[in-house]
Amino acid sequence: MDQTDMSTFYFGGDGEETEELFRYKPGGLHPVILGEVLPKLGTCVDDQDKKPRYRILLKLGFGGFSTVWLARDIDGKRYVALKVCEGSDRPIQSSTEVEILRHLHQANSDALGHENILEIYDSFTVRGPNGFHTCIVTEVVLPLRRIDQKERASPQKLVQQLLAGIGFLHSHGVVHGGKAQPWESRMRTQLEDVSKIRFTDPHMGNFGIAIPQLQQVPEMDVMIHFSDPVLTAVVPHDPFLSLESYPVYLTETSPLEDFIAAKNLLPPPEEMRLKIMDFG
Repeated sequence: MDQTDMSTFYFGGDGEETEELFRYKPGGLHPVILGEVLPKLGTCVDDQDKKPRYRILLKLGFGGFSTVWLARDIDGKRYVALKVCEGSDRPIQSSTEVEILRHLHQANSDALGHENILEIYDSFTVRGPNGFHTCIVTEVVLPLRRIDQKERASPQKLVQQLLAGIGFLHSHGVVHGGKAQPWESRMRTQLEDVSKIRFTDPHMGNFGIAIPQLQQVPEMDVMIHFSDPVLTAVVPHDPFLSLESYPVYLTETSPLEDFIAAKNLLPPPEEMRLKIMDFG
């Protein structure tokens, strides 16, 4: 189904609060339901014996190639962000984003800028109605753009951390930038193996703030606060249309920043730690 087929449903998503339904198709998004635990038994192609571990609590957002959810790691007893990527017709041995994050995560943790890179905990691939989907489990961060200017650390402090993080990326062969610039060209010549350079695309949506205080909140408190999510049933005009590729409802993004503010979980400005994320 393409974008011209949105009239197939009573509501096909608005692209702002929810993703469009036309994105749920073979090779597209994976239907995720609140309360389910991923990976479902028998769906993990990396490890058929991998047990369900990540309970989906609420939707953090969606982008051009994925949906992102707040989940509870049942084994690790912590909150994580679970990114479910678009599907492919065969399992991908390792996605670019996973490779980059693992490459950086395994680097010297004492190096300047290491703490400013999003931390990866786990990754796996699930088989669903729309193909094979890479799932990336990381720490939870609050996008910088969702934090009030008055509550942020000073611009100087944030820029210092950003430069430290980018410096760390460059020192490990990762260049932030969608288009080569002269300084990037110079950077390439300084690296021994040009083939190992990886490119990412930085913008405000790629920067977040670590919120370790969230881990102190009981899961029940999260469930109570977000007990009334905005859901829209997926109902086609044609009662015989196959709905295998679609979720049973569309879930609006929940404002995690409101919960963080209500529980006073945002780190004080002097303790804020900027994180560079989204290496897809």
